[in-house]
This record gives sequence, C-alpha cells and structure tokens, in this order.
Amino acid sequence: MTALMRCPLCGGSEGYTPPGRFGHKAMLELRCASCLGVVGYSVRRQTYDAAWNAAGAHAQGLRDEIARVASALASTGARYLDPPDGGDVPIDEQVRRMAADAQSLRDEIHDYDMLREKMAAILSATAVVLKGPAPELTGWSWHDLPEHAALLRDRVAFLEDSIKRVVRRYRSGHPAEMSEYIGEFLIATLETGPEDIVWPEEQEP
Repeated sequence: MTALMRCPLCGGSEGYTPPGRFGHKAMLELRCASCLGVVGYSVRRQTYDAAWNAAGAHAQGLRDEIARVASALASTGARYLDPPDGGDVPIDEQVRRMAADAQSLRDEIHDYDMLREKMAAILSATAVVLKGPAPELTGWSWHDLPEHAALLRDRVAFLEDSIKRVVRRYRSGHPAEMSEYIGEFLIATLETGPEDIVWPEEQEP
C-alpha cells in the first residue's frame, strides 16, 4: 500500500475521504478527511493514492520554494524596501517589489541597448565619411576617429588660409606671383602637407 502524504491544505495526516463524482464529468474529487478541502481529482480508482500524493508533492515543492525565498531575503539582514513602510514587508510584497524593480531595470537596459545601437550606427557612418568605404566583409575601427577628424580639421583650416593668402596676393597687385603661390599650395595639398608649405613671402632672401 502506498504511504499517503499529509494534506497539502491543512497538513492533516488522515488521508482522503471516499472520492465523489465531480459534476457531470467522469472525474472523482479527492477531499481531505480532516479539512474536507478538495486536494485533487482522479479519473481512475487505481490512481487515488498517486493523485493525492502528487498534489501533496506539488504543495511541498511550493512550501520549499517559499522557504528558500524567505531564507534568501533574510540573508540580506533586512527586508526588501522596509523603509518607507517603517516595518516588516510580507514576503509576497517583497517579491512583487523585486519583480517590479527587475522589470524597470530590464526596460532601462533595453533603452541603453537601443542607444548603443544608435551610437554604433552613427560612429560607423562617421568612420565611412572620414576614411572612405569600409573594407569588404569588415568595418572601420572607431578608436582613431578623433585623430582623423583632427587631421581633416587642420586640412580645412590650411585650405581656408591658403585661399585667403592667394586672394590677398592677387588683390595686392602681384598677379605675376600667383603661379608660385598656387604651385606651393598644390604641392602642400597633394604631396607633402600643410606643415611643410613655405609661402614666397616667408622664404629667406
């Protein structure tokens, strides 16, 4: 004979009463002999004990889980979010608050992930603008974007200064020197760099 577990509702050890029909279905109610609470159902007389013990095992599993949660909460030394309540917060309320906080953190992480993806797209597009099309099957690194941007900034400043010099020279009535100016400008732009240019008026006699 199978040993019966205690009633999952009241903890009684007297087992179940003779099963009775449940509605119009071919199912039999298993009622606790102590509290008369319905513990489970069975469709076959041969499975009464198994159905009763399955309900008991399920209830015991829930009790064990609650005990583990209570132990985990107690190990922190304080109940979850006791202050602003000023007293003990029941375990179920603690768990609800934890679930709400966890969901809030998940939402925040999702927002950060979306922002990260947006920033990644911006940086990738910026890298293409500064460096040109990315190599096939890969992408540009972002670590040197500040250096590339600074170099382009210096180049633009050099071009602006060069154009102003050429225009000033032209307006000052020295059109004969224009070719020399333009030559220095093109050499520095295409072959050397802004730091290597020596303008005619800056050359030593």
